[in-house]
Amino acid sequence: MQFPNPELRTQSYASRTTSYESRATSPELRNASYEMRATNYDKEDSMDEMEKIILDYVVAEYLEEDSGEEISVDTPLISSGIVDSFSMVSLKTFLERKYKISIPDEKATAEAFDTVRNIVGLVRSFVS
Repeated sequence: MQFPNPELRTQSYASRTTSYESRATSPELRNASYEMRATNYDKEDSMDEMEKIILDYVVAEYLEEDSGEEISVDTPLISSGIVDSFSMVSLKTFLERKYKISIPDEKATAEAFDTVRNIVGLVRSFVS
């Protein structure tokens, strides 16, 4: 693939190789389609910071960049197949590291992880 502008090539490479943390916090690395896929992303009154962080993580990790699929905090993740059992383990690990908590396996149910809203409720129950 040849890019007319070397800056675009670097940006494209960077967006494929940077970690989730830097992509989510660095607006210049997020492309327009990524931002549009997280429904209500910029509506401060309808989404708090934890919801944004978790929604951004789900979009970045589990949706194809060019799928055009939009999700919200109420989109079914497990029951729709966006997140499978292996992905749920990585999501749980992300949450535990990000929020410095430990989620017991018996609390990490498909129901608890089925929507971002449910996940936020679960995480908040462990955050002091």
